[in-house]
Amino acid sequence: MKDYYSYLWTKQKGVDMTTALDGIPGGLSQEIRLFLNKDMLSKVHIFKSAEELFLREAVRLMKPQVFLPGEFIIRQGEFADCMYFLAAGEVLVQINGTEVARLGAGSTFGEMALVTNQYRNASVIALNYGTGYRLEKDDFYVLRTRYPEFDRQVEEITKERTT
Repeated sequence: MKDYYSYLWTKQKGVDMTTALDGIPGGLSQEIRLFLNKDMLSKVHIFKSAEELFLREAVRLMKPQVFLPGEFIIRQGEFADCMYFLAAGEVLVQINGTEVARLGAGSTFGEMALVTNQYRNASVIALNYGTGYRLEKDDFYVLRTRYPEFDRQVEEITKERTT
């Protein structure tokens, strides 16, 4: 528990930006969120060629997350209710207890089950302290409907991971 709060303090200096930005008017809040997340957004493959309107909406919808070493972020067999964007840290992907991949900053995970509307086909475990963002299922579909380029890239990633 102490390590977790120590990590949070190191990363956030005691300020929860989500709460702090909630009191700021919408347009300015979005500008700040976009600025604060520019580094993470530039690392995520599906955001690299995204238009600014899309990025503004995505940042508004994503919820910040902190991952602890050994934490199961996703468990195989669970119902899929969100996807994740990894900003910092490393995660292990396992299927039936066997390592199939390691992902680092800029990676996405969890979108497969959202696209196929099935249960999680793998577990994802944090290997060290990390940060990222969670995008809820309903928000994921809003973005796919409103932004055809995002939808196309999600389909591409899905095809890559199923072959």
